[in-house]
Amino acid sequence: MQATSKKYIHPDNAYIIVVGKGSDIADKLAKFGEVKHVDIYGESYVPAKVSAIPAGLTAEKVISNYIDAIGGTKKIQELKSVKTVMKATIQGTELTMTVSKSSGKKCNRTFSTRQHNAEERNRW
Repeated sequence: MQATSKKYIHPDNAYIIVVGKGSDIADKLAKFGEVKHVDIYGESYVPAKVSAIPAGLTAEKVISNYIDAIGGTKKIQELKSVKTVMKATIQGTELTMTVSKSSGKKCNRTFSTRQHNAEERNRW
C-alpha cells in the first residue's frame, strides 16, 4: 500500500480542495501553501474585506428599516396582488417561474421553458 501511494501520490503536485466559509478556514489552510478562492463556477476571485456589523443592528431592525423604506406596514396591507418572477438556467435550459397571488386568496403559478409551458391555478 505504501509503495503504491508513493508511486502515484506526489505531494508537490497535489491539490487540497476545501469547501466552506473562506473567512473561517483560509488562515488555517495557508500553512499548506497558497490558498485560492473560487466561486461556484470555478472562477478565481479575491474575497472582499468584510466590515463589522454596526453595534445594535439586529435582524428585526433590518426588516423594520426595509418595511419603512418601501412605504411602511400600511402600504403592505394595501397590496391587492403580488407577482414574483424567478429565472434559472438548468443544464443550459432557461426556466422561468411566475407566481401571482391576489387578495382573494387566488394563486397562479406558471412554469415555462423554451420547450414547455405549464400553468397551475390554486385557490387557498
